[in-house]
This record gives sequence, structure tokens and C-alpha cells, in this order.
Amino acid sequence: RVGSGCGLIGQHAGGVLANEVYWCGYSNFFKLSGGGVETLPCTVWDFVFQNINRDAVDKVRCAPNSVFNEITWHFPTGTNTENDSYAKLNIIEGTWDYGLLERTAWVDVSVLGSPIGTDTGGFIWQHESGNAVSGSGNPSFQTGWWAISEGQELAFVDYVIPDFIWGTFGTTGASIDITFYSADHPGDTPASYGPYTVTQQTEFLTPRIRGRLMSME
Repeated sequence: RVGSGCGLIGQHAGGVLANEVYWCGYSNFFKLSGGGVETLPCTVWDFVFQNINRDAVDKVRCAPNSVFNEITWHFPTGTNTENDSYAKLNIIEGTWDYGLLERTAWVDVSVLGSPIGTDTGGFIWQHESGNAVSGSGNPSFQTGWWAISEGQELAFVDYVIPDFIWGTFGTTGASIDITFYSADHPGDTPASYGPYTVTQQTEFLTPRIRGRLMSME
């Protein structure tokens, strides 16, 4: 016995990345290393374990992506009986993100190239092979809230200097719409600033944000 209270939630919920074993349990994520079983600190715990469909946990699928040192778990939420959501960990940076994505099976990097996954419609997708998904519209992501001094101080942001990579090697034609949000207390309706359209020629923004909590989309 190497641990207790850390059983596998489903037969496909474990995977190997960088010679270490990762898996999803019934109430946490775990890793098996030289020191034994470790619980992985998870900043998106609520999204996973308060949303997961407990009647369909056998569908949970672990998806290692050795190209980017990431390991993802796809799982069903609410009353869905097929995987519709994911939580992803970058094992180098120790950072999590989450979102909506249908994946029912997964193969990491192989002789076929970059990782391959399938969706609930039976389509096969090869990941990390381009910069866009046909028909997806304008993709976006939003950061979590950040604060100064654990929220004890109100922050003022008058000046923002964008620092992005503006396309693949040799291209610089991309543009990004940035919206900032602020709130004085958790649960408040956020104030929004923007969106600001930013290109490589944009030197700075002056959004003049005030708030205890801030986020960016």
C-alpha cells in the first residue's frame, strides 16, 4: 500500500507524463513520484469536482500532451453522460486552466505525430498542428482575479504595455481585443474597460482602472 483515499475515478483517468504517473481520484488529482502519492494543488477544484457527473465518472479521460508538458482530464458535467469539459495542468509552471471541449479518447505524441483525440461525434482531431479551428469564431480566454497585498489595497492601473508574439515566425499581422474587469469586493458586478484592439504597433494602453480585484479577457 502506497496511499489511501486516492483511488482512480475511472479506468482511463490516469496517464504518464515525464516519467511520472498522474491520475484523477474521486475528490482530488494525484501524482505518484519517488516520495509516494502526492495530492496536486488544484486552483480549479470547484469547476471539476462540484460539476462532474458522478453517474458517468467511468468516462473521465486523462490526456497527456508531452509537446507542452501538459496533462488534461476530460470529464462529463451536470447531466451529460459524455465528456464536455476539461481541466489542464502545466507540470512545469504548476498552472491550471479549464474550459469546454469534447474529447472521449486520446493518444499522446506517437509515430502519427502530435496528440490525437476523438469527440462525441466520432470525429478524430490532431492537436497542436495549427493556429485556429475552422468554424470556431473568435476564441477567447479570461484570467482569474488578481489583487495587491491579498486584496488589502486598492489598485490603480493607468498604463498597460502589451507584450505578445504577433504570429508564427516571420508573420506579425495578428490583432487582439483586450477587455479589463475590476471589482471592489468578491461577488460585485465587475466594471469593464474596453475592448481595446491591440496590434504590434500599439505601444501602450491607458485604461485607468481602479479596483481591489482585476481580471483580463
